[in-house]
Amino acid sequence: MRPEGKYGDFTDFGMARYTRHGRLDRSFGDGGKVVSHDGAGGSVAIQDDGRIVVVPAPGRLSRYTADGRLDRSFARGGAVVSDFDEAFGLIAVQADGKIVAIGTGVLARYTRDGRLDPSFGRGGRVVTDFTWNPTALAIHGDGRIVVAGSRSPNPDGFALARYTGEGHLDLTFGNSGEVLTSFGPHAAGASASAIAIQPDGKIVAVGEEWGADVENFSYFALARYTRDGKLDASFGAGGKVLTRFRSSCGALSVAIQLDGKIVAGGCGGLARYKSDGSLDS
Repeated sequence: MRPEGKYGDFTDFGMARYTRHGRLDRSFGDGGKVVSHDGAGGSVAIQDDGRIVVVPAPGRLSRYTADGRLDRSFARGGAVVSDFDEAFGLIAVQADGKIVAIGTGVLARYTRDGRLDPSFGRGGRVVTDFTWNPTALAIHGDGRIVVAGSRSPNPDGFALARYTGEGHLDLTFGNSGEVLTSFGPHAAGASASAIAIQPDGKIVAVGEEWGADVENFSYFALARYTRDGKLDASFGAGGKVLTRFRSSCGALSVAIQLDGKIVAGGCGGLARYKSDGSLDS
């Protein structure tokens, strides 16, 4: 919530596009910016034709054209509102343009034009009973969907699950579709915030581990998994890496460079790792 102003006494959804040189792209929206009253803003993904899918508020999907106009051909007048018990907040776009959305307890897939995909789960959605909160979403090249987060209500490790392209738990992954990773006996807790999939199919998850020493600093926590959900022994110490930062949140995002190096960022700073998990000096 913010004070009453140009757009009213509520939180607006805002989006901006920049040129590769960091200037506002005046061809996008209104002078480079888009403002709507849909909500505070959240996850964003781009389809192969340049259209932009966003979660402007929990449980709502909107799509914009490549030039920043609400795409009226999407769903009903440019937006779809879920009737799920648990509203989604994360989205990713498959190679075929279908949109995957997830929230606590529900996973859904939409067609390119914003309708629930009847070929996925039951009528387009999958209800899960995992006792953890999803905070990250990524899609393999073959359409399998990886979700990551932390246990609830007391997060003590990374939690991952993988689904087939039809919306079933992938029983070839981890322990019947799910993987839980603890970061050691001295940690007070850990949680995953973001994931990325390498070209070879290995999965890199990053997040926060806290309470590992008397000063209670947070750590950038990283783990890498093989395609079948096992910790990758060639990465860090048994598949895991901890990097100490003066941070209150750990790592919040991750990206894989073309040379295989891993970049993780959070409110404590930025770090780059070699493909074996060692810090890149």
